Amino acid sequence: MEVVKKATALLGQYPLCDYCLGRQFSMLGHGFTNGERGKAIKRLLILEGSKLLLEKDEYGETLLRQVAVNGFSEVSLSTLQALGIEVDLEDTSCYICNYAFTVLDGLCKKVVEKLSNYEFN
Repeated sequence: MEVVKKATALLGQYPLCDYCLGRQFSMLGHGFTNGERGKAIKRLLILEGSKLLLEKDEYGETLLRQVAVNGFSEVSLSTLQALGIEVDLEDTSCYICNYAFTVLDGLCKKVVEKLSNYEFN
C-alpha cells in the first residue's frame, strides 16, 4: 500500500503532527480534515506495526516507535508499553508547523465559545 510506505518514510525522517502528516495526503479521502486524515494514517500504521509484532517481525516495533516518537501518538506509545517495550520520548515538535495548527485549533475553539453569546444577522 503506497500510503503506508510514504507515511512510514515521512515519519522515519521527520516529526509530524496529525495535521501536517494529513496534508501530505490531502488529495485522498474527500471530506476529511487534514488532522483527521493524519490521525487515521497513524492509526493504520499502529495496526500494521501491531500485526507485524504478533507475527514476530521486529520491524513492527520500529514502526510503532516511529509513530510514538515522530508521530506524537499516545496510542502507539501505550501499545508499546503494553507489550513491555520502553520508549524514550524526545522533546520535539512538528517539523513543518511547530504545532501551530494545534494551537490554532485551540484558539478557534475559544473564539467560537466567546462569540456564542452574540447574535448575528
